[in-house]
Amino acid sequence: MNDEYFYGRQIVQPKVVTTTKHIIEPFVGKKCQRCGQKNTEELPNQHYYCNACLILGRVSSLDNLVSLPEPNQFSGTAKMTWQGELTQQQEKVSNELLVTLSQKGEHLVWAVTGAGKTEMLFPVIHKALCQRLRVAIVSPRVDVIVELAPRIQSAFEETELIILHGNQKENYRYTQLVLATTHQMLRFYHAFDLVIVDEVDSFPFAGDAMMAYAVNKARKENSALIYLTATPTLAMRKKAGKKLPTSYLPLRFHQHVLPEIKVRLVSNWRKRLPNVIKKQIIQLITSKQRFLIFVPKVSDLKPLHQKLHQLFPSVQSDYVHAADPFRQEKVKKCVTESYSI
Repeated sequence: MNDEYFYGRQIVQPKVVTTTKHIIEPFVGKKCQRCGQKNTEELPNQHYYCNACLILGRVSSLDNLVSLPEPNQFSGTAKMTWQGELTQQQEKVSNELLVTLSQKGEHLVWAVTGAGKTEMLFPVIHKALCQRLRVAIVSPRVDVIVELAPRIQSAFEETELIILHGNQKENYRYTQLVLATTHQMLRFYHAFDLVIVDEVDSFPFAGDAMMAYAVNKARKENSALIYLTATPTLAMRKKAGKKLPTSYLPLRFHQHVLPEIKVRLVSNWRKRLPNVIKKQIIQLITSKQRFLIFVPKVSDLKPLHQKLHQLFPSVQSDYVHAADPFRQEKVKKCVTESYSI
């Protein structure tokens, strides 16, 4: 492996392998230095390994964490190929993020779904790339990263990026722009000058000390951190505007307020689809609107899908859940309008 493979990363190597690179002891006491947790399992001869981050490969007291400092070997000539325009409110938020980058601070963007959070990021990403800074855009959810990647690449067509998540088969390479799940940040060490965390309220990031540790470890000591969410946690709302500078955007890009949710109790829907639901579905199908139906349990999905197929056999539909092996393919088909339901 060449030096680029180690830039700003923590690579697990057996202690018996000699190296001239920077070595970090994998444990301080029983605390894992890759994930920050104290969750060890015993090995023979009084050795042990970390069980908390085992999903990334085993790190034990027989190993070293090997790293090289991030050198920022980038051209600084990035071009933003996005040609859109921000609204006045979006531009205000975008300018606040530019200040956050220059001050190497932290900032929360609290904006409703559809407010254009991704587009508001383009100027600060462009500024960072032109300053030869390394940028990570991360999310707890694989779906978010997969959906973001083509939009980010389209906005910076000449900038090489890599996508990192558990299902990714592409080999790692050194790039200025990294899109990854928050779990993947456990592999990095003081690598990024700007970290953007999208859907910071989502599982498994919210309330998970290991995920927060991963993001903070991946940042340089003098770096900027931007949080994005439509629904901040209670803890984050308490800090918003006080301990944590915050941009609040309650309107979508078209300046219309979000529709108010109407709650209606429907009983026995598992046995028979109520008429009120059928009428709503027929109305949506007739108006050629695509829509989502959420259910309380994974076990509810298949029976409901079968009922819908019986009632509306000509309508393309499918169902998906977190453990679905074809989840990404189904989500992609939904995004490309292959499904109505």
